[in-house]
Amino acid sequence: KSKLFNDARRFIKSWVIQSIDLLGQSSFARGFILNDTSNISPVELNLFRKMGIAHLFSASGLHMGLLFSACFVPLAWLGFKNGGYFVATLICFIYLSVLDFSIPLLRSFIFVILYMVLKFLKRKTQSKYILYFTILLLEIIFPLSCFSASFILSFLITLIILLYYPLFKKIFIFQNQYLKDHLAITLSASLGSCFISVYLFNYYHPVSVLYNLIL
Repeated sequence: KSKLFNDARRFIKSWVIQSIDLLGQSSFARGFILNDTSNISPVELNLFRKMGIAHLFSASGLHMGLLFSACFVPLAWLGFKNGGYFVATLICFIYLSVLDFSIPLLRSFIFVILYMVLKFLKRKTQSKYILYFTILLLEIIFPLSCFSASFILSFLITLIILLYYPLFKKIFIFQNQYLKDHLAITLSASLGSCFISVYLFNYYHPVSVLYNLIL
């Protein structure tokens, strides 16, 4: 079974790579979709780090959220909401397995699964408690993973977003809900990444907030 599973993963990854290579700038597409920066030059990677957008090439909750939404929203719009949840979850699991169950992706996948289970059970809880339980599960699956930089960055930034997003959202008084959400999430994430980056890497570029707002 393990061999069959690994063969399926390799086949899907190979198919995705071939599809990406049909596009222009495939090196950046590979970096964004498959977390593969081998074809991006060190100069370009260093520039992206200085701009504060290198996280786009590190598969995380952002990628999982975009993929889930791309699968779920069209089906929900057509009236297949429950089917949308199932298809989106299945596609996200395949994506997770293709990228070898990286901790940031696994964190966001478990978070989504727990959120949906509570939703189906009609149990309400705060997102930060789902995050805490996700941390506990990951620590059981991968002991001592909490000491890795990816774990710290992934969970602390997510926690800071959950804590400060509502506060930033109240600051903005304009009516455009999308713009308000985008600003609140970006500023919350920037606040978290600022302190963590300085502590772990002794570096943070303040202009990165503007780049992330544009993106």
